Formats: sequence, C-alpha cells, structure tokens
Amino acid sequence: MWRVWTLLTVLLLSGPVRADSPLDDYESVVDPNISDPEPWAEGSYTIPPFPEEDRLVEFDITGPDRGFRYFIDAKSLAVGDDGVVRYTVVIDSSQSRNVIFEGIHCGEREVKAYAYGTVDGRFEDARRPDWKRIRSGGAFHYRSDLQRFLLCDRFGLPLPVDESLRRLHRSDEFIER
Repeated sequence: MWRVWTLLTVLLLSGPVRADSPLDDYESVVDPNISDPEPWAEGSYTIPPFPEEDRLVEFDITGPDRGFRYFIDAKSLAVGDDGVVRYTVVIDSSQSRNVIFEGIHCGEREVKAYAYGTVDGRFEDARRPDWKRIRSGGAFHYRSDLQRFLLCDRFGLPLPVDESLRRLHRSDEFIER
C-alpha cells in the first residue's frame, strides 16, 4: 500500500504533465497533393435487348409467397464503371408479366428504373428515372433481397457478375429468412 502512496505523491509533486496533441503537427502529416475524392457521378449505360426465356434465372425472395415468380436476365446483368449493378428483372404472376431494366447503387441502397417492358416486346424509357431508396416489403421487396443477398456484398460494393449469377442460381442458399 505504501508503494501506491509513494507513486501518487511523486506524480502529484512532479507538476502537470503536458501531452502533445496529435494535431499539433497536423501540417507536417497532411500531404498537400491529396485532394478530396470527386463526388460520385452515374456513368453511361445501354438498355439491353428484351429478355429471352432461355436467359432467365429464377431467384427466391424473403417473405410470404404472394404468387409472383422473379427472374433476372443473365445477359443483362452488368456492373458499370460507376459501381451500379444493372439488370433486367422479370416478374411473373398467373395474370401478368412485368419487365423492368433497373440498376442498384449498392453502397447507397438505392435503385433506379431506366426502362419498362411493353406488351410488344420492347423497352420504353422510364418517364422519371430517379434514384429511390430501396425499401423492404411491398411490391418491390425483391429489390431489397437483390441488394442485401444476391448482387452486393456486405460492405456495400457490387459483387462480380459471375458471383452474382452463382448466387441467383442458388438463391435459396443465400437468402436469409
């Protein structure tokens, strides 16, 4: 116990201790040649050909079965230089088929619909192609599952196309229920 008191006495009698701030020498540490990164800008894209049946890969989604089946056109799946994963999704029900060419910005959890399929088998540009937050639930719940499990990694980066296709083919193994 006397050692503790001796140590405390020595520390108190030695006076205040000055701790240099790590920011005191800030100027010598900062490289003036490094600038802030450029803000993200969406790159160019081309609307793919309309999907053909033999190129469709069916995938599972979380949640209750609402009578829909979901497919990605394997030929349309691409990761742009801007980091956006673009693909054509086909949503089938017993009464209708919806075809959408869209993109997911993984890190931002946003989606953008670029074009919609028409009954005569062609794409028509979306009227207001804006980035929208991906939400769970509802009619577009599949987008959340694509972003969380099949097209993006857990750090918000796009997966390579071959890995995304592998996950789509085996989606029942990757979807967390």
